[in-house]
Amino acid sequence: MELDAVVSANASTFYHRYFKNSAAADKSDPRKVAITSVWVAAKVTDDARRLREIVNSFEVLWKGKESKLMSMKSYWAVRDDVLLYEQSLLRAIGFGTA
Repeated sequence: MELDAVVSANASTFYHRYFKNSAAADKSDPRKVAITSVWVAAKVTDDARRLREIVNSFEVLWKGKESKLMSMKSYWAVRDDVLLYEQSLLRAIGFGTA
């Protein structure tokens, strides 16, 4: 997955701010926070990507090119976690979600 440099920079910033400012940072899964950071950064910079595309890209990074696509059941579990992390990430970076 090719991302614009601005998306990568924003994702990195969001990731670090999450672990600096979030009260739940000690209990958080760094991999899921990374997926969430990339997804939010892509949305913020109008380079929106499907969450499934981002999750599959991270799977290849972690498991190597021989990795298979994850099952729908596994994907939905990751998706549900990422949606929860999205709310925490937005709070940690000070995004007003009134």
